[in-house]
Amino acid sequence: MNRSLAGNNLSSTIQDFDQFPDLRIISIGQNNMSLDAIKQTIRILANNWRCKSPDLYLKRWNNCFNYSVDLSRSGLNEIPTDTFVDLGGLLKTLNLNHNNITDVEVSTVFQRSDDNLQELYLASNNIKNLNNSDNLSFTKLRILNVANNHITNICGRYDIAGISPNLQELYLDSNEVRILENRCFQNLIELQIVSLTSNPLLDLTETSFYGSVKLKTVASTRVYLCCMVPAKITTCTPVPDLDSTSSCENILAHISLRIAIWIM
Repeated sequence: MNRSLAGNNLSSTIQDFDQFPDLRIISIGQNNMSLDAIKQTIRILANNWRCKSPDLYLKRWNNCFNYSVDLSRSGLNEIPTDTFVDLGGLLKTLNLNHNNITDVEVSTVFQRSDDNLQELYLASNNIKNLNNSDNLSFTKLRILNVANNHITNICGRYDIAGISPNLQELYLDSNEVRILENRCFQNLIELQIVSLTSNPLLDLTETSFYGSVKLKTVASTRVYLCCMVPAKITTCTPVPDLDSTSSCENILAHISLRIAIWIM
């Protein structure tokens, strides 16, 4: 069961969610709800007697592991601390796109590792740092979208690349990523797609995309970046103009040309 209350000019806590024990998907963005009202609404949603049982069979039977919460365009300046703890292990999708969030400390928000969250959307905020100081693990996270923010660091163990070892799709478009270290994505062993369009990539090496054995698709807007990805990458954009005099072979053979390309 799903319920969309987005764009209804709501300002107070939504009290009647507890009357819908089958409710799993809610959208309450584009309203005028305060942070406290949002927190209380999520707590009411999570207070579902059918999903409080310790019996895993009953939880699966009642579809308890498929909660989806959409808080996009809610005017949030932060991810509501402690709010999603009540949905710990039950939340499948969380959409926080188009807010004003500046910093994300995963350890504070989720408090413990999670083996159910599969999709996390944080696009179009003002995020500068996405940290994981306590090295929590999100083993089921498959899609992470942090496009259109101000993120610069992505390769460290406590940065984006260290959050989920099973991440399959990573969207980093329109950020401020300048450096891709050697084997930047090596901890993301299931990664298949990485999109880096509209980033000022200035420093990367021929091994920046090595280490992630399933990576097949790389997207960027940097000319000739595709000359430097491993041969296993089957889809890469922009495709170099190999009919021109500046072919990949020529570029890779002359370090001065490689440097010139990245500073253009």
